[in-house]
Amino acid sequence: TWVSGSAVLAEFGVGIEKGGWGVTLGGNWTDGGKFDSMFGGQVNVRYSW
Repeated sequence: TWVSGSAVLAEFGVGIEKGGWGVTLGGNWTDGGKFDSMFGGQVNVRYSW
């Protein structure tokens, strides 16, 4: 298979910590090639003692 053209990938993320808690948010956006404005992401929550 062959995919012609160009593509763009943008990623972002942010994290916060307070006390023993931490939250991280991340995401990405891809457009071009065989992807037509695709979004993805994740959320992480943790607690440390």
